[in-house]
Amino acid sequence: MAEMTPEEIKEKKPYLDWSLTEHEYDFICEKLLHRLPNYTETGLFSVMWSEHCSYKSQNRYCACFLTRMKEFCKDLVKVRVLLILAIIRQLSLKLKVIIILQPLNHMKVLQQA
Repeated sequence: MAEMTPEEIKEKKPYLDWSLTEHEYDFICEKLLHRLPNYTETGLFSVMWSEHCSYKSQNRYCACFLTRMKEFCKDLVKVRVLLILAIIRQLSLKLKVIIILQPLNHMKVLQQA
């Protein structure tokens, strides 16, 4: 049995049985390859873009990951701030000075009376 030609693939649309939509097939032809894909290329795209290992499912997982990563980074910043404040407090107690935190990362050190 001979492979289908690119023209036969376009006409008979076997890619629909391989989980490629017509829109995806057109995208491959017009935007990626700028020609009709052959039998092997069509098969490769259908595997690469299959539901379980492709952008179709990755978007959902990436969005979830990015949301969790943002939350993690916010928590990490809070932990860093608390750690810095604890260090400053310990330092001020050790040096017997008052450290006043101000915006824009400026600090004033006052000698305790």
